[in-house]
Amino acid sequence: MSYKIKLINNPEDEFWHQFDEIIKNCEHTVQFNSVWLSNYIENYLDEKQNVLILAAYQEEKLVGCLPVQTVIRRGTRFYNYIELIPLGFGPTDFYYIPLIKDDNFKILEKIVDYLISEVKWDKIRLSELPENSIGFNTLLKVLSSKNIKFQKKSENGFRFIKTINKNAEDFLEKDFYPHNKDLAKSERRIDRKGFKLSYKHYKKNVYQELLKNIELYAQRRESLGQLNKYETSKRKAFLKNIIEKYEALNKVELTLLLANEEVWAFQLDWIDNNNRYHWNHAYNEDYKRYSPGKVILKHLLIQGINDQDIKTCNHMRGLSRYKEKFTDQQVNLYTIDFENPRSYKIKFTRFISSTLRLVGKK
Repeated sequence: MSYKIKLINNPEDEFWHQFDEIIKNCEHTVQFNSVWLSNYIENYLDEKQNVLILAAYQEEKLVGCLPVQTVIRRGTRFYNYIELIPLGFGPTDFYYIPLIKDDNFKILEKIVDYLISEVKWDKIRLSELPENSIGFNTLLKVLSSKNIKFQKKSENGFRFIKTINKNAEDFLEKDFYPHNKDLAKSERRIDRKGFKLSYKHYKKNVYQELLKNIELYAQRRESLGQLNKYETSKRKAFLKNIIEKYEALNKVELTLLLANEEVWAFQLDWIDNNNRYHWNHAYNEDYKRYSPGKVILKHLLIQGINDQDIKTCNHMRGLSRYKEKFTDQQVNLYTIDFENPRSYKIKFTRFISSTLRLVGKK
């Protein structure tokens, strides 16, 4: 079969339509679809960054693609490197190289050949690649077949739990509480203090309700010494638009935990293909001794077990200790780094490095 590669800088509706078809071969596409990525391009992408989508077509049908964006990295005192990173980098937890199942090696080989011969770049770093994805494993084979040196490492992952075929009462007694004794202790403390817990769920006006409680996120980030990303204009614009678009698709839910009518915590989730994705949360630091973040997650987990429409609760990117206690399965996320064998900057840097090593030995 013959395949034609097109370099797309400004993806239009026809491409996105076919993109949404081909990603059906990818498992977790809640943040890897036309709605998410087009919103990212419009609201999040830096002006100095360019979209590069290497799309493979068989006649007029999209059969594979490598969606990346450019970023300028410090090279030497004389020049910088053009590095390619995943399109959607930052707020996107999962990255894929979408391919049809048939002939995927030849398709990706064609994409890599075009990438090296026709596109100007120096380094590439593809991160957040699930270890069980077709694109990740095919890329390893393609690079090896071409003797392109690459580095593969896993420093992150995501955890999830299947909620189907579980009885909530049995699950809590036999599986959950034995691993969450600290939460059980917090719940007893809540009972002794006489706090009355309640929950509010929002699937409409989600962004407006989130704004009312966003100070909890600011408190939490400050306590951890981390950046409050909600303060950046790009993050706000991106989040507002994606929530409104997902709300129209019934793919977003905001849950509030209240104690005596005071908000203790919020949890912002995406709902996609019968999976609940825990994306963002925060809690009131004044009540952290009662573990409000874990209380709300337990509530949503039990709700998922009782809801036949939810088959997993996915805690998304990150391997925090508490996630291990709430889940029973893990998928590693990999990063692949390699350099452009045709880059004159890479060749010059290697030449200088080898020369300096020789001089140092004399």
